[in-house]
Parts: sequence; C-alpha cells; structure tokens
Amino acid sequence: MGESERYIDYKHLKKNRPFSLGSSNNAAMALIIINLVFFMLLLLFKVIYNFYHETNLTYYNDLVTRFVMPHQWSVLFKKPWTLITHMFAEINVLRLISNMIWLYAFGKVLQLYTGSEKLFPVYIYGGLSSALFFCIAGMLSAFPEDQAIPFDLFGAGPAVMAVAAATTILAKEHRLFTNSGRGIPILVVFVLFVVVDILGLLSMPWVYIGAHILGGLTGAAFAWLLRSGYDAGKWMNLFYHRISNLFTPKQAGKNRELKEKIFYNTQNKPPFSKKPTLNQQRIDQILDKINAHGIDALTAEEKDILNQAAADGEA
Repeated sequence: MGESERYIDYKHLKKNRPFSLGSSNNAAMALIIINLVFFMLLLLFKVIYNFYHETNLTYYNDLVTRFVMPHQWSVLFKKPWTLITHMFAEINVLRLISNMIWLYAFGKVLQLYTGSEKLFPVYIYGGLSSALFFCIAGMLSAFPEDQAIPFDLFGAGPAVMAVAAATTILAKEHRLFTNSGRGIPILVVFVLFVVVDILGLLSMPWVYIGAHILGGLTGAAFAWLLRSGYDAGKWMNLFYHRISNLFTPKQAGKNRELKEKIFYNTQNKPPFSKKPTLNQQRIDQILDKINAHGIDALTAEEKDILNQAAADGEA
C-alpha cells in the first residue's frame, strides 16, 4: 500500500482537527465560496429588481449580461472581463448545487495528488477555452437571433468538467466511497458526471455541449502536460504569489535553514538516524502540507510519521 492510499484510508488522523470552511490552502473550498458569493450577489439584485416590479428579462439584460460570456466578439471587446466572470456567474440554484458537489468531489482528490496550486489553473483554463470556443461558434451563426434572452455562456460547468477530467487522469487508480467495500473507481464517477452533464444540455444548442466537452479536453491536456513534467499553471501561481507578497516584508531565517541543510547533508550522510516524534500537532502539519502540495511533496521523515500514525491506528 502506497503513502497516498494510507493517507486516504486513515481518516482518524484528522479526527481532532476542527472543521473549517476557510482552511488554508484549500483551493476547492475557495472556488466553491467564490461561486456561492457570486450567486448570492446576483440573487440579491434579483430580489431588488422584483421589489420594484421589474421583470426577469429586465434583470437579465440590465445586470446578468454584465458578467456572462456573450457569443459575439463585438460585445466581448466591450466587456473583456466576462472571460473570467462568466465561470463564476450562475442564476440557477439547482445547477449551482450540482456543479459545486462535483467540484468538491473531484477537487479534493486533485488536491490530494497534486496540491492545491493546480486546481485554480485547471478551473481557469477550462473556463477560458470553452469561452473562446463559444465566441468562435458565434461567428458561424450557430445561434438563432430571434430570442428574447440572448444565448450566453455562464456557470461553472465547463470549468468543473476540466477539473474532473484532469483529476481522472492524474488519479486514475483512486476510488471514492471507500467506506463501503472497495469503493467506486474514479473513472466510473467521471463517466457518470459526463452523462448527467450532457443530458442537462440536450435542450440547448449544440454549442453548449461543445463548450463543456472542450472544457474537459482542456483539463485532460493540462493533466497530460503535468505528467510529462510541464506545469501549465505555474505562471498563474507565480503571479498570484508576487501580487499577494508585494507588500509583505521579506522574512529572515534563511541563514538558519542553510546551516541546518549543511549540517544534515554533510557528505550526503546524516550524522545520526532520527526517529520521528509522533504527536497530533505534527500530524496536522503534515496533512496541511499534503493539502497544499500533494502527497509526493512529503519528506521521508514525514512519510514515516504518517505510517507510524497509521500503524498505531490499526493497533
């Protein structure tokens, strides 16, 4: 049994950790919160519009169209921010709930195997590729223009499809619902997700189905590149860290890290063999590291601590 399987199976390692929606380095929860906040804001404005006896069509044309992805390039050039906002804008509560459940299911697995820094890039790439496809299809007159409500692209669907595809490729041996028997292979869950997603789009123009499929292909391409050693989302993370640390003073302590590195790596041999100390605080730190960077980022000592904790749990 590998370290990743041991981590997944031994949930008792986290039983003393408090539940928190805002856990640090939890990209899946951050994406869900952004989607929920966006939905609540749109819903609030809808209530205000209804209070003043405005129609849903007026609400959509006046407000919602400011955030959704249009299918005309001329409109997109006037509202370029919709390339990003459309993948968080949602006005259908059932579709929102469905997308967030799938995002959580696949997102937490992707974070386990690759760390939290890969989830946002996959999500963004999936949304961007489907948006560009949507506009290109608009050039082909794929939409009837005699509709009261224009055909726009919005919601997390294509982005979630990208996350699901990337997760299925990167964690192809993973199983969900392992509490009951051997669990369900993630490939089976992915196929179920695709079928449910496509069935919900059958009443719409084919372009919507194409946008979701392209989102999935984008996530698959991201995963294949990552397995080949190329991280297509690295620049996003670097940009984010530079912006977030722009006004953060540099921390001292590099000399201490250097001394420790020289001491423990003298002639590539440790001066002595350390036995890892097992305590809940240390386990929590290791679990946080897995959540941020994936299981492969653990050192040999940290893996020993997890294995020791797992063995104690089995005893």
